[in-house]
Amino acid sequence: MIIPQPIKPVLFGWGSCSDSKNTNIPHRLKQPKSIESPEKIFASEGCNVILENQMAYSWSNNKYSRSSLGRKRGSPKNESTPRKVAMNVPIQNISQSHNHTLLLTTKEEVFGFGENTDNKLALSKKNVQLPTRINVEDCIDVACGASSSVFLLKDGSVKVAGLGANRNTRSKNLYSISFPVSMSSIACGSSHTVAISNNGKCYSFGCPDNGRLGLGSENGATMISSPRLVDLEVQMKDVVCGSALRSYFQ
Repeated sequence: MIIPQPIKPVLFGWGSCSDSKNTNIPHRLKQPKSIESPEKIFASEGCNVILENQMAYSWSNNKYSRSSLGRKRGSPKNESTPRKVAMNVPIQNISQSHNHTLLLTTKEEVFGFGENTDNKLALSKKNVQLPTRINVEDCIDVACGASSSVFLLKDGSVKVAGLGANRNTRSKNLYSISFPVSMSSIACGSSHTVAISNNGKCYSFGCPDNGRLGLGSENGATMISSPRLVDLEVQMKDVVCGSALRSYFQ
Protein backbone atom coordinates (compact mmCIF):
# COMPACT_ATOMS: atom_id res chain seq x y z
CA MET A 1 0.00 0.00 0.00
CA ILE A 2 1.28 3.42 -0.91
CA ILE A 3 0.12 6.38 1.16
CA PRO A 4 0.73 9.58 -0.78
CA GLN A 5 2.06 12.58 1.07
CA PRO A 6 -0.45 15.40 1.52
CA ILE A 7 -0.09 18.24 -0.92
CA LYS A 8 1.24 21.39 0.73
CA PRO A 9 -0.90 24.43 -0.06
CA VAL A 10 0.83 27.12 -2.10
CA LEU A 11 0.16 30.83 -1.61
CA PHE A 12 -0.35 33.19 -4.55
CA GLY A 13 -0.92 36.93 -4.48
CA TRP A 14 -1.12 40.02 -6.65
CA GLY A 15 -1.25 43.75 -6.11
CA SER A 16 1.08 46.17 -4.36
CA CYS A 17 0.54 44.73 -0.86
CA SER A 18 0.99 41.06 -1.68
CA ASP A 19 4.75 40.68 -2.14
CA SER A 20 7.89 42.54 -3.16
CA LYS A 21 6.45 42.59 -6.65
CA ASN A 22 3.90 45.24 -7.58
CA THR A 23 1.94 43.31 -10.18
CA ASN A 24 -1.59 42.57 -11.31
CA ILE A 25 -0.59 39.05 -12.31
CA PRO A 26 -0.83 36.24 -9.69
CA HIS A 27 2.58 35.06 -8.53
CA ARG A 28 3.77 32.63 -5.90
CA LEU A 29 4.53 34.16 -2.51
CA LYS A 30 7.51 33.35 -0.37
CA GLN A 31 6.34 30.83 2.19
CA PRO A 32 8.36 29.79 5.27
CA LYS A 33 8.56 26.08 6.07
CA SER A 34 6.68 26.65 9.32
CA ILE A 35 3.47 27.35 7.37
CA GLU A 36 2.29 23.97 6.10
CA SER A 37 -1.49 24.22 5.90
CA PRO A 38 -2.99 27.73 6.05
CA GLU A 39 -6.59 27.66 7.30
CA LYS A 40 -7.60 31.25 6.57
CA ILE A 41 -6.02 34.26 4.88
CA PHE A 42 -6.97 37.85 5.72
CA ALA A 43 -5.95 40.79 3.52
CA SER A 44 -6.09 44.54 4.07
CA GLU A 45 -4.46 47.72 2.82
CA GLY A 46 -1.79 47.69 5.52
CA CYS A 47 -1.22 44.09 6.56
CA ASN A 48 -1.96 40.53 5.42
CA VAL A 49 -2.38 37.72 7.94
CA ILE A 50 -2.48 33.92 7.73
CA LEU A 51 -4.13 31.82 10.43
CA GLU A 52 -2.72 28.32 10.89
CA ASN A 53 -2.88 26.02 13.92
CA GLN A 54 -4.24 28.91 16.02
CA MET A 55 -1.17 31.05 15.22
CA ALA A 56 -0.99 34.18 13.07
CA TYR A 57 1.62 35.07 10.44
CA SER A 58 1.78 38.56 8.91
CA TRP A 59 3.40 40.31 5.96
CA SER A 60 3.05 43.44 3.84
CA ASN A 61 4.83 45.39 1.14
CA ASN A 62 2.81 48.58 1.44
CA LYS A 63 5.41 51.20 2.31
CA TYR A 64 2.67 53.80 2.88
CA SER A 65 0.88 51.69 5.48
CA ARG A 66 0.39 53.11 8.98
CA SER A 67 -0.22 49.64 10.36
CA SER A 68 2.29 47.36 12.07
CA LEU A 69 2.85 43.66 11.46
CA GLY A 70 2.36 42.73 15.11
CA ARG A 71 5.96 41.74 15.64
CA LYS A 72 8.74 42.78 18.01
CA ARG A 73 10.36 46.20 17.89
CA GLY A 74 13.07 46.53 15.28
CA SER A 75 11.33 44.16 12.87
CA PRO A 76 10.94 45.46 9.30
CA LYS A 77 7.68 47.37 8.80
CA ASN A 78 7.36 46.01 5.28
CA GLU A 79 8.23 42.38 4.70
CA SER A 80 7.21 40.13 1.83
CA THR A 81 7.55 36.81 3.69
CA PRO A 82 4.86 35.80 6.24
CA ARG A 83 6.34 35.56 9.74
CA LYS A 84 4.80 34.76 13.11
CA VAL A 85 2.96 37.51 14.96
CA ALA A 86 4.40 38.08 18.45
CA MET A 87 1.64 36.32 20.35
CA ASN A 88 1.59 32.97 22.16
CA VAL A 89 -2.14 32.77 22.95
CA PRO A 90 -4.15 30.46 20.62
CA ILE A 91 -6.15 32.45 18.05
CA GLN A 92 -9.55 31.44 16.68
CA ASN A 93 -10.43 34.38 14.43
CA ILE A 94 -9.02 37.58 12.92
CA SER A 95 -10.50 40.78 11.54
CA GLN A 96 -8.77 43.63 9.70
CA SER A 97 -9.44 47.06 8.33
CA HIS A 98 -7.14 49.52 6.56
CA ASN A 99 -4.59 49.96 9.32
CA HIS A 100 -5.54 47.88 12.35
CA THR A 101 -5.98 44.21 13.20
CA LEU A 102 -8.02 42.36 15.85
CA LEU A 103 -7.15 38.86 17.09
CA LEU A 104 -9.82 36.82 18.89
CA THR A 105 -8.36 34.10 21.13
CA THR A 106 -9.79 30.72 22.07
CA LYS A 107 -10.23 32.14 25.58
CA GLU A 108 -12.65 34.74 24.17
CA GLU A 109 -10.16 37.56 24.74
CA VAL A 110 -9.27 40.20 22.13
CA PHE A 111 -5.86 41.57 21.19
CA GLY A 112 -5.23 44.40 18.73
CA PHE A 113 -2.36 46.07 16.91
CA GLY A 114 -1.86 48.78 14.29
CA GLU A 115 -2.99 52.38 14.05
CA ASN A 116 -5.15 53.60 16.96
CA THR A 117 -6.59 56.83 15.54
CA ASP A 118 -10.08 57.67 16.88
CA ASN A 119 -9.25 55.18 19.68
CA LYS A 120 -10.53 52.32 17.53
CA LEU A 121 -8.37 49.88 19.51
CA ALA A 122 -9.51 51.29 22.88
CA LEU A 123 -5.87 51.48 23.95
CA SER A 124 -3.78 54.35 25.30
CA LYS A 125 -1.11 54.33 22.56
CA LYS A 126 -1.53 56.13 19.23
CA ASN A 127 0.19 53.32 17.35
CA VAL A 128 0.31 49.79 18.72
CA GLN A 129 3.17 47.68 17.35
CA LEU A 130 2.64 44.45 19.28
CA PRO A 131 -0.65 42.60 19.91
CA THR A 132 -2.08 44.20 23.06
CA ARG A 133 -4.98 43.01 25.19
CA ILE A 134 -8.18 45.05 24.79
CA ASN A 135 -10.44 45.36 27.81
CA VAL A 136 -13.29 43.17 26.57
CA GLU A 137 -14.20 39.70 27.85
CA ASP A 138 -16.44 36.83 26.75
CA CYS A 139 -16.10 37.92 23.12
CA ILE A 140 -17.19 35.48 20.41
CA ASP A 141 -16.70 37.59 17.26
CA VAL A 142 -14.87 40.74 16.13
CA ALA A 143 -15.17 43.08 13.15
CA CYS A 144 -13.09 46.06 12.00
CA GLY A 145 -14.33 49.22 10.35
CA ALA A 146 -11.99 51.91 9.02
CA SER A 147 -12.35 53.94 12.23
CA SER A 148 -13.91 51.47 14.63
CA SER A 149 -13.79 48.00 16.15
CA VAL A 150 -16.96 46.03 16.95
CA PHE A 151 -17.15 43.20 19.48
CA LEU A 152 -19.91 40.60 19.78
CA LEU A 153 -20.14 39.19 23.30
CA LYS A 154 -21.32 35.78 24.44
CA ASP A 155 -24.55 37.21 25.86
CA GLY A 156 -25.49 38.61 22.43
CA SER A 157 -24.64 42.22 23.24
CA VAL A 158 -22.44 44.42 21.03
CA LYS A 159 -19.71 46.87 22.04
CA VAL A 160 -17.82 49.39 19.90
CA ALA A 161 -14.48 51.19 20.10
CA GLY A 162 -13.72 54.26 17.98
CA LEU A 163 -16.19 56.27 15.93
CA GLY A 164 -18.64 53.43 15.46
CA ALA A 165 -22.14 54.68 14.78
CA ASN A 166 -21.42 58.38 15.11
CA ARG A 167 -18.50 60.23 13.53
CA ASN A 168 -18.79 62.93 16.18
CA THR A 169 -18.24 60.47 19.03
CA ARG A 170 -14.66 59.64 19.95
CA SER A 171 -15.03 57.77 23.21
CA LYS A 172 -11.90 56.77 25.12
CA ASN A 173 -13.71 53.65 26.29
CA LEU A 174 -15.76 50.85 24.82
CA TYR A 175 -19.44 51.69 24.57
CA SER A 176 -22.51 49.53 24.04
CA ILE A 177 -24.85 49.55 21.04
CA SER A 178 -28.47 48.93 22.02
CA PHE A 179 -30.31 46.20 20.08
CA PRO A 180 -33.85 45.01 20.85
CA VAL A 181 -32.72 41.35 20.79
CA SER A 182 -29.51 39.35 21.16
CA MET A 183 -27.11 39.26 18.21
CA SER A 184 -25.37 36.20 16.75
CA SER A 185 -23.25 37.63 13.91
CA ILE A 186 -21.59 40.96 13.07
CA ALA A 187 -19.77 42.49 10.11
CA CYS A 188 -18.29 45.90 9.26
CA GLY A 189 -17.68 47.86 6.11
CA SER A 190 -15.42 50.90 6.13
CA SER A 191 -18.06 53.04 7.86
CA HIS A 192 -21.09 50.86 8.56
CA THR A 193 -22.00 47.83 10.68
CA VAL A 194 -24.52 45.05 10.08
CA ALA A 195 -25.64 42.49 12.68
CA ILE A 196 -27.80 39.36 12.57
CA SER A 197 -29.92 38.49 15.60
CA ASN A 198 -30.52 35.08 17.14
CA ASN A 199 -33.94 35.00 15.50
CA GLY A 200 -32.59 35.79 12.03
CA LYS A 201 -33.40 39.49 11.89
CA CYS A 202 -30.94 41.92 10.30
CA TYR A 203 -30.00 45.33 11.74
CA SER A 204 -27.68 48.01 10.37
CA PHE A 205 -26.22 51.36 11.39
CA GLY A 206 -23.50 53.81 10.37
CA CYS A 207 -23.02 55.68 7.09
CA PRO A 208 -26.10 55.28 4.83
CA ASP A 209 -24.54 56.42 1.55
CA ASN A 210 -24.79 54.19 -1.54
CA GLY A 211 -27.55 52.16 0.05
CA ARG A 212 -25.07 50.17 2.13
CA LEU A 213 -27.43 49.94 5.13
CA GLY A 214 -30.26 48.37 3.15
CA LEU A 215 -32.75 50.88 4.54
CA GLY A 216 -33.98 52.41 1.29
CA SER A 217 -33.23 55.93 0.10
CA GLU A 218 -30.81 57.29 2.69
CA ASN A 219 -28.16 58.99 0.51
CA GLY A 220 -27.08 62.28 1.98
CA ALA A 221 -28.61 61.46 5.35
CA THR A 222 -26.64 61.89 8.53
CA MET A 223 -25.02 58.92 10.21
CA ILE A 224 -27.53 56.37 11.50
CA SER A 225 -26.44 56.09 15.13
CA SER A 226 -28.97 53.48 16.33
CA PRO A 227 -29.47 50.05 14.74
CA ARG A 228 -32.42 49.88 12.36
CA LEU A 229 -34.24 46.79 11.19
CA VAL A 230 -33.56 45.84 7.55
CA ASP A 231 -36.73 44.74 5.78
CA LEU A 232 -36.08 41.16 4.67
CA GLU A 233 -38.71 38.48 4.14
CA VAL A 234 -36.56 35.55 5.23
CA GLN A 235 -34.45 34.72 8.26
CA MET A 236 -30.76 35.45 7.94
CA LYS A 237 -27.84 33.34 9.18
CA ASP A 238 -24.74 35.44 8.49
CA VAL A 239 -23.54 38.64 6.80
CA VAL A 240 -20.41 40.08 5.19
CA CYS A 241 -19.69 43.72 4.30
CA GLY A 242 -17.62 45.60 1.75
CA SER A 243 -16.91 49.30 1.71
CA ALA A 244 -20.27 50.19 0.22
CA LEU A 245 -22.22 46.92 0.13
CA ARG A 246 -23.25 43.94 2.22
CA SER A 247 -24.31 40.37 1.43
CA TYR A 248 -26.61 38.21 3.52
CA PHE A 249 -26.65 34.45 3.92
CA GLN A 250 -30.01 32.79 4.40
